Amino acid sequence: MRSKMILACAGLAVSCCAGVAMADGPKGGNLQLTGGATLVKPVRMAKVRHHGGLNVEQVGAWVDYTGGATRALPADVAFDSAELDQTSQFPAEIYAPNCGLGSSRWYFGPSYCNMFVAGDMTTTAGAAGQLADDVTWSWFWSVSDAGGGLSSEPCLVAVFTTEDFDATCVGPAASNTYSGVIYDFGTLTSGGYYYTIVEDLVAANLGHQLPNDGSGGYYLIFANAFDGQTITLATCAQPMLWGTKGDPNQGSQGTVQWDDDNPIDGSHSTAECYTYSYGVCPNPLGACIAFYYHADAGCPGDWNGDTSVDDFDFFDFLNDFNNNNADFNGDTSTDDFDFFDFMNAFNTPC
Repeated sequence: MRSKMILACAGLAVSCCAGVAMADGPKGGNLQLTGGATLVKPVRMAKVRHHGGLNVEQVGAWVDYTGGATRALPADVAFDSAELDQTSQFPAEIYAPNCGLGSSRWYFGPSYCNMFVAGDMTTTAGAAGQLADDVTWSWFWSVSDAGGGLSSEPCLVAVFTTEDFDATCVGPAASNTYSGVIYDFGTLTSGGYYYTIVEDLVAANLGHQLPNDGSGGYYLIFANAFDGQTITLATCAQPMLWGTKGDPNQGSQGTVQWDDDNPIDGSHSTAECYTYSYGVCPNPLGACIAFYYHADAGCPGDWNGDTSVDDFDFFDFLNDFNNNNADFNGDTSTDDFDFFDFMNAFNTPC
């Protein structure tokens, strides 16, 4: 459920507001375009829970990513603020209006750093409560230190979905966070505009739970290390920026995004709640990310991820519940609410 925005900032020109905050002045960097996207795939991935800030707990074993979908049917769009051509799998423009920018995306220049992002999303019709099986996002990786001593760095990205998002700048940025996935890309060279496409997550018993009412948010954390309990922010990175353009076939987003940049400390303060209505195309902007699901599978009641809801899911869930490892609703604990929420999903046809 996305909160309604209290403050607004519309029609801002890029030249005078390269990052106007709703709370505490402009952010650093200048809004600009860059192209030359490079596709990278994760080496491995694991299920994680977010306990606030940089407290990220690994709750599943690392799984090698083999790359590529095994399903015969194409994924259905749940939310798309990335806009990839489904044939070439390259950043493109497939929704109206056409901005005439091709594969180029907005960002705040190579020296701007924003490693912890909270954005909002409203899913397409039919996607509410589904399990996102595929995900894509893009980012700028710029890890060089002040003396130019770094040319590459390990790259890990943690992705979480949330049931609620705060667009009022009161905080917290998002709440009722579902279990997510951390993706390990190995070492990436500095100075690159990267994007990824991760497919068929349910085959690895992973996925991203979409908001039950279709309106919520997500977290993106860009890191260079993870020890299973704490995630360490990358030296410097930021999400590339795009937008949903208002096409009902791609979901929608509001004008607010929370960025950990004032100061960079692994948390969000009210001074880090910004409006992304810059008057450019598309408008408003937001982090480049998209979630896809399969209408033929991905039911929340499919606990074991075998694409069907049956007695095996019930018994597998019950076993995990009795072992205190069945956080169905993503509130970071296993309790009676998880049991009742799971039973509701189990008894709801998909």
